[in-house]
Amino acid sequence: MKSKFDYKVHFDNVEKSSEPYFYVEMMPRRKTVDEFLTDKSIQIDIMLVLLSDEYGRIKRSILYDTADTLDSLIRPVFHIKDRCITVLESQTRFVDEVLHYVFYLDFADCLTDKESSAIMYDLMQTLELNLK
Repeated sequence: MKSKFDYKVHFDNVEKSSEPYFYVEMMPRRKTVDEFLTDKSIQIDIMLVLLSDEYGRIKRSILYDTADTLDSLIRPVFHIKDRCITVLESQTRFVDEVLHYVFYLDFADCLTDKESSAIMYDLMQTLELNLK
């Protein structure tokens, strides 16, 4: 985002700002498949808060242009360090003259062999059989 915009990006509460800014909210969700595999989804809501002019208005054209630029940066593939996640869809909406650009990162995490063997070792116990 820094390559396309001059706005500051906040992840915490913003009390008052004298300049436009992005506020990013992330809502993770997990679904356990088994002891090794977890399906994860992170909803990301990028909000653009602009300052109103002397008449209390916001230029909607800036909001629309920003939504288009965000879409070109994020879709179809979102890069996070060594991962590439396909973003199939995004949503754009305006609430009280604030742009909300929402998308989901859906992926699966799997334990490594070392992590999984540690779990299996903890689960293993003595088994006694009496056969006749």
